[in-house]
Parts: sequence; structure tokens; C-alpha cells
Amino acid sequence: MIIVVHGYGGSRNTLIHLSSTLAAQGAVVFNLEVAMVEPFLPAIEQVSCAVRFARATAATYGGDTSRIILVGGSGGAAASAVVGLAGDDFEGDCLVVEGSSLPDAIVGHEGPYDWAIRAYDPQRFDPTVLAIDNPDLLDAINPYSYIGGNPDLKVRLIHGIDNDDTIFEVLPEVSTQFHEILIDAGYDAELTIIEGGTHFDHTNPYSETFKVIVQQVMNVASD
Repeated sequence: MIIVVHGYGGSRNTLIHLSSTLAAQGAVVFNLEVAMVEPFLPAIEQVSCAVRFARATAATYGGDTSRIILVGGSGGAAASAVVGLAGDDFEGDCLVVEGSSLPDAIVGHEGPYDWAIRAYDPQRFDPTVLAIDNPDLLDAINPYSYIGGNPDLKVRLIHGIDNDDTIFEVLPEVSTQFHEILIDAGYDAELTIIEGGTHFDHTNPYSETFKVIVQQVMNVASD
């Protein structure tokens, strides 16, 4: 069972190619439409709800509830990281309220895993303001707050290096640092760096990054 999560500024249409490619591999895929709006708590809650819904309804579609994988790009990767580590901490307005919302694995492409401390677009949202105004919310959206949770989680991170990608920049160090923290905490975590990969390659079925994402998802699905 695979749940794909679009990024900031995207929609479920953004991941049509990824969803259909994974489905063609024999997977049951839920392609989410989430409210990716600042300060991102709604998206985290909706992803958490989606895991519960998938777990409750997977059998209807022939899916396997013993392995639920979150796949996210950009903001979808960061939201998936929070849910992967601490999904049961979130409720939201879920159609299904029973069961765990902790997935078994996440595959993230260029997630801004430090979105709780870095102002990627300060004119729209500066998370550092929350340190004074709402520190609990700041902790809630921060993947680092939950390191140690869901210790059996498998994490596969993918990050491209393209100096010409200026539309939205998530530095490779963001994935590198998150990977190191996960390894130090004992998680089964891997990081793949792709030369020439861009921030939006998870939407491009002809890119090397896209192929790696599909391969990583299917690998953790069969582990």
C-alpha cells in the first residue's frame, strides 16, 4: 500500500505520473490532495488521516496493510517525515479514527526537513516567529522533534544536485543532516544523491530521479 503526497504549490495531479507508474508495478496507490499551506500542520494531519484510511480500506482494493509506504516530494516529503516518525500524535478531521497512522517506510525527495527553522519564503511564512508566538506548533511541524519515534521505520531519502535550479532551493545539506540524525538514532535510513537532479524531478517520468524513487519504493515494499 503506497500513499503519495504532493509538495507545496502542487496538487494530486502533480503526482499522476508517479502514482500510475507505481500502480503499474502492482501496488495499490492512494494519491492525496492535501492542504499544503503554512504552517503545514493541516497537511501533516491529513497525511496522518490518510494512513489510517489506507490501513482500514486497503483490503477493499487488494492492498497489503502489513506494509504502508509514504512517498513525498518537497513539502510532501517533510510532512511524510513527521507522520512517519509520529503519525499517532496527530488526529485532524479523519474519516477513519481507529488504527495507527504510523507507516512502515517513507521515501522522500528533497524534503525541506528543516522547514520549522528555515524561512524558505519569509514573505509568506517565517517559522522562526513561532519560537515566541507558538512554540508548541513549531515543535509539532518539526520532524526533528520526533526522532526516536517509530524506531522500525525505513527511510529512503533522495536529493539532486543542480546548480541551475533556482525556482525553489532545498540544499543537499538538508537531506544530508536529516539522514545523519536518523542514522545516529538507529534508523534504517539511506540517502541517494543524484548529480544533475532537480527539485521537481519526482514529477518527471523521464528523469533519473524519478526512476530512483520508483526503485526505492518498490525495494522497501518487498523487504
